[in-house]
Amino acid sequence: MKRFLLHIVSRVVIIHFFILCLIFISFFKFSGISYDQYQKKTFKIKNLEVGVYGDSNIKGGVDTKILGKKNEVSITQFSSDGLPLFYTTRIVQNHLNQNPNLKCIIDLGTNNLNSSFYLEGGKFSKVGYITHLSNNYHFLSFKELFSFFKNYPFLTLQSIIKGSYQTNSYFNSGVNLSHKMISKSDKKDFDNIKFKYDSIRKIDRKIELNFEIKKLIELVKKNPSSKFLILSPPEHPLYHKISNSSERLSTLLFELKKLKNVTTINGSHILESDSLFRDYSHLNNSGRVKFSNWLNNNPVFIKFLNHK
Repeated sequence: MKRFLLHIVSRVVIIHFFILCLIFISFFKFSGISYDQYQKKTFKIKNLEVGVYGDSNIKGGVDTKILGKKNEVSITQFSSDGLPLFYTTRIVQNHLNQNPNLKCIIDLGTNNLNSSFYLEGGKFSKVGYITHLSNNYHFLSFKELFSFFKNYPFLTLQSIIKGSYQTNSYFNSGVNLSHKMISKSDKKDFDNIKFKYDSIRKIDRKIELNFEIKKLIELVKKNPSSKFLILSPPEHPLYHKISNSSERLSTLLFELKKLKNVTTINGSHILESDSLFRDYSHLNNSGRVKFSNWLNNNPVFIKFLNHK
C-alpha cells in the first residue's frame, strides 16, 4: 500500500514539476518573429519598419497590403480582437526593445477611453481576462503580474498555464474580413444596444478608468526617440451616440499631439455610410479598403512614414 501511495505521490510531483518548468521556460518565449497570414509573409521585428497595434477596430480598419505596397514599407499587424490597450503598450515596448527604429501605429478609439473589462476577472469578463492574459503574460513585468495574482490568483494561474504551451503569439491573421453591412434591423435594435452600453458603464470598476491611457502616455514618454502614430479608425455615427465620447477622444488626441514623438490622426468621423460598416464600431471589407486608401493620401500619414 505504501509503495502504491509513494508511486502516486511521485507521479504527482513529477507532473507538477514539469508544469512549473514549462511555465518558467514560457516566460522566455522568443517574440522576434511574426507570420502574417493575410500577407503570407514572415516578419522579423528587428528588421520591421512599421507595426500596427490595437484591437479589432484597427485590425478590420487598416489594410497592410494596401499601405505597404503604396508606401514601399514593411508593415504588419499585431492587433487582436478585444485586446486591452494595456497589453498593446506592453507588446509595443517589447518590440521597441528589439527595434528602437520601429514606427508604431497604435489604435485609439472611443472604446479605449475607459479601461477594458478584460483586465478584470469578473463573471462577465472571465473569458476575456483569461484569453488576453494567456496570450500576453510574457510581455509583462513581474510587478505587473503580481498585481494580477493579487486580484485574481486562480484565474491568473490558469491563464499562465494555458498560455505556456500556446504558439499563437507567432501568428496573426493580419486582418478581419467581413462583407456584412449594417442593416435596417440593426438600426431598429439601436435602443437596445445603447441600453446595454449604458448599463455596462454603471458597473462598479476595480481598476482606474484612465489606467490604460496613463500606460499609453508612459510608453510614449519612455521612448522619446521612437515615432508613434495614434490612429482613431472610423466609427459609425450611431456609435458616437452610443459612446458619447467623441469630444473626449478629440481632446485626448490634441494632448497627445503635444508630445514631440507623437503624430495623431482622428479618422473616427470620416466614413458614415452603412455600406462601409459591419457593425457600429467596425469597418467591413469595403470600408477597410476605403479608409486605407484615404490614409495613403493623407499628408500627415505620409509624413509619418517618411520621417527619419
